[in-house]
Amino acid sequence: MDNLLNAVSEGADITREKLIVTFSHTHAAG
Repeated sequence: MDNLLNAVSEGADITREKLIVTFSHTHAAG
């Protein structure tokens, strides 16, 4: 169960980082 939770947490962190990077690039370009 802990392993599953960790996997989900890591996935969420990666997704969030990608969103932040995309958001930053979009704003920088704009």
